[in-house]
Amino acid sequence: MCKTRQYIDKTMASGEDIFSVMQACILLSWYFYQEGRWVEVWIFAAFQTRVAVPLRLNYPGTFSTHGNNSPGAYLAPPKDLRDLESRRRTWWMTILFDRIASVGGWIHAVDERDLGTELPLRTEDFESEAAVPSNPQDISTLDLFTRHPPQYTDSFLLLIKAVMLFGRVTDFNVRGNLRAPTAPSKNQNPYFLDGFKELDKLISSDFLQSLPQIFKNNTGVTDAPEGTRLDTDLYMVHIIPHAATITLHNPYIDFTDPQCLSTARCVNSARCILGAYYALSATSLDISRLHPFVTERLLQGLMREIVRMTAHKQPLEVGVPLYPFSHNTLFRTDESPRPPPEDGAAPLPLVEEERSPPTGHLSVPTSHQRSLSHATWSPPQGV
Repeated sequence: MCKTRQYIDKTMASGEDIFSVMQACILLSWYFYQEGRWVEVWIFAAFQTRVAVPLRLNYPGTFSTHGNNSPGAYLAPPKDLRDLESRRRTWWMTILFDRIASVGGWIHAVDERDLGTELPLRTEDFESEAAVPSNPQDISTLDLFTRHPPQYTDSFLLLIKAVMLFGRVTDFNVRGNLRAPTAPSKNQNPYFLDGFKELDKLISSDFLQSLPQIFKNNTGVTDAPEGTRLDTDLYMVHIIPHAATITLHNPYIDFTDPQCLSTARCVNSARCILGAYYALSATSLDISRLHPFVTERLLQGLMREIVRMTAHKQPLEVGVPLYPFSHNTLFRTDESPRPPPEDGAAPLPLVEEERSPPTGHLSVPTSHQRSLSHATWSPPQGV
């Protein structure tokens, strides 16, 4: 790990192989996220965007030679369709990570208005190197969240849209609180706030209702001859809008008012999230390998907010793993945390011999893990 970071620092200083090293930084960032190293997660989320912007990855076609007295693009124009698509997917993985690191209440490193890059192609088209025209949708497309062209829609593309939708909730919360004289209150009607009604409608109903039938009726958990399979991208697509709804409405929950719409919204979304979790936990899949955005950012934070919505005596004891490849639960209270190393660094993952044996096996063919290369979630090879 130390040598990896030293190599990244050296490469960033010289500019040699900067695009490939940026892709390696993305992989390293997800490792930090999986291990709960939050300071490094936050720093690397911003670091990646700062590297990507001078490369002009945020421009249509991931290349531009002009713009507001700033220097020209560091990278040469894409040499072929595969190079172009690799750049697009690298950019959107960077933006996804930025949105996930900021989820709920911190400022994004790149404003949505500065995202000019088209959405990627479907994973199958990218991996087969099919000669498919560029995706006609980008973040400025008016019906981006409610129209999903079949030839440009798969689980990964829907995941991008879901995370960006949550990003709009984050922007709304941050900008609404920035200069507000007081904190949001259950005594105010949020539907009088500028933009609240439209955002609420989009995240609570319109996005999920607009999904094509093949994705709407499939929550990501499917039976196959070789056993149950999980598409974590699609699983997250069905969870994230409910998490965004709770995040948007949480300050306005009033349990003393039976007519409070914010309470109803949060209760319904909480039930949907728990239903998705219980549907997955009923299978033989190893849920410890879920994406950390599900296990940590969503389930832990949101279930602490909705604990009062259930009659379960100990509603937080649901056995959700804290991080992927970890077999500690989110809400364990019967053990002390591991003491930090003497040097103050965050602990590295335990080696396999130190772990409890996994409860099952999970085959996760997630498209976002293949976004940076044609192979699986591994360092890019010549892209």
